[in-house]
Amino acid sequence: HLSRIISSMPEHVKVISTIMENGSETPIVFDSQGIINCSEINIATNIHEIKKDKTNFLCIKHKWHIGSVDELLWQLKGTSTYFTASGKGESSSHDVYSGACGGVMGDICTVKRFTPVVIDASKGYEDLIKEPNIYPDPLYPFVPSSTEYLDEAVDIMSYALRRRLNHLGSDKVVIGVSGGLDSTLALLIADNVILNKKDIIGITMPGLGTGSTTRTNAEILMNQLGIDSRSISIENAVLQHFKDINHDNETHDIAYENAQARERMQILFDVSNMEKAINIGTGDMSEAMLGFTTFGGDHLSMYNINIGVPKTLVRALVLHFAWRIPRISSILTSIATTPISPELIPGKQETETIVGSYKANDFAIYHTIVSNMDRGALSSLLKMVGLHLNLDDFYRRITNSQFKRNCSADGVPVTRCFVDDFILPSDCKNIF
Repeated sequence: HLSRIISSMPEHVKVISTIMENGSETPIVFDSQGIINCSEINIATNIHEIKKDKTNFLCIKHKWHIGSVDELLWQLKGTSTYFTASGKGESSSHDVYSGACGGVMGDICTVKRFTPVVIDASKGYEDLIKEPNIYPDPLYPFVPSSTEYLDEAVDIMSYALRRRLNHLGSDKVVIGVSGGLDSTLALLIADNVILNKKDIIGITMPGLGTGSTTRTNAEILMNQLGIDSRSISIENAVLQHFKDINHDNETHDIAYENAQARERMQILFDVSNMEKAINIGTGDMSEAMLGFTTFGGDHLSMYNINIGVPKTLVRALVLHFAWRIPRISSILTSIATTPISPELIPGKQETETIVGSYKANDFAIYHTIVSNMDRGALSSLLKMVGLHLNLDDFYRRITNSQFKRNCSADGVPVTRCFVDDFILPSDCKNIF
């Protein structure tokens, strides 16, 4: 039917679409001036074009993040609107599209994700549209409380990785597994997406500051998931490197730490080339915003699945997987409760004593990017909620690390906030 309609259209026609209901089609034709021949229906390509006095057909490229489908429904409340959005197969480097489609009639709706659905108004509507309460705890503005929204975060990351693997034509991935939160989440997403577990190559790379707890946790997790588990020590390679550059290996400075991160990344990249695989990055959004990554080390990857996930949400998702997969619950709980550490120098080294608590940092990141708060407002709000954060250090870090974010690997937003929403000139100072 559509092919016959299209073939009958004059040459100046630009776009043709159709509404199908009860077996009949209503053609909607856009000519070169953007005019349509169906006056009873309002065609909209964004939410602001919806008209309450007409039946609307909304066709959008709807970016998917936690709760965005529910937010869309709430925006359409009180209208008569059929909507359809770009689907998962149309996702690209920095976006996953929701694939939502359905109808809203007043305060009730139907919605289905990912697959086309035939809308039949005669069957009635099932779901009341409620105002979404996505992030109920103001102290954790990135962490949804409901398992439904946590599942949605897993789906977003999984569809993003699946799209990239389909594009490359291979399911083989290489992940550096440290036994920490970030690499655990990346590994769990890969496990959720890839059927043949031996296509997942997990490599633990003990170095000069690696602790026994994280190394053991990494090995247990990889074994329980049944992936291709490998261990490659970087100690000899790093010590040789220190000799090559005439560095005293007793001096635990920035070069001492960064040399280990860069050696690990070299291994991951080269093994990926050998295996015809893609290296999956593990660095999260909080680290990217604070610049707590080694440039040319863990700052790099071939695809960074975690770049849209703040640290507080990383922890929540690891614990959510512990609930979803009882057989690995114990090891995931152990990983989630282990103090966060870069483990680049011998002895105890905890990240939150260096950059401040991730709870406070994520709170500040959210209100800097989403709420667009200036320094005075953020300082007052932190005091009001009882969070402590060195704002001098916070603003120095997010400003000075812009050059790293400018050349980060592809990744997708998972919450309403993303690193690409905060862009500065790399050489600006004293802006906060």
